[in-house]
Amino acid sequence: MLLKEKTKRSLETMRLHERINYGYKIVITMMLTSGLISMIVIGILFANMFNYVKKVNVADTAVKICRIDVNAAARNIREMALNDDSSSYAGYKETVEKLLGEVKDELLVMQDTGVVSDDLFNEYSSALTDWETRDLI
Repeated sequence: MLLKEKTKRSLETMRLHERINYGYKIVITMMLTSGLISMIVIGILFANMFNYVKKVNVADTAVKICRIDVNAAARNIREMALNDDSSSYAGYKETVEKLLGEVKDELLVMQDTGVVSDDLFNEYSSALTDWETRDLI
């Protein structure tokens, strides 16, 4: 209260011109301060958004690569089932194992981004493990 009364007394003793200048100085200082704080906050938000978008793009690319690899592996298994010549099965099996290895790597990339929840990652991983452990090839 003492500071408030002192400020009030000093304002009352000022002439009108000095009071107006003092008021403008305070308003301009407050505007500059709020503008500076706003610019800093907007910069922080932009950096956070940019970082998140970068992570989402990495995860999106990993998902697309997984889809391509799973489709290619399924196509190889289909070709293997349709081909009566069992001598070519080793090549198909090697290709499928390579593609499933790439899918595992991309799943780890997705997990590292933090965009995919742990439950969803575990579901994907268990589905891949189930598919690998079945003796389809």
